Amino acid sequence: MTEHAVPLADALALARTGDRAAWDRVFACAYHELQVLARRARRSLGGATLDTTGLVHECYLRLIRNCPGVN
Repeated sequence: MTEHAVPLADALALARTGDRAAWDRVFACAYHELQVLARRARRSLGGATLDTTGLVHECYLRLIRNCPGVN
């Protein structure tokens, strides 16, 4: 089984225990999904002021703002 075949739920559980590799896997999956959603949103909204990467970064910052233990 490759690293990418590990179910996301398992990676999340491992990340909660402090497993850095699992956290990196969760982050990579989340970042990819945010890119897909941002691209789709920009197409439907038109005239957006942020590019896809900027929109993803803004969304991520808002998501982690209220996460305990994230500095």
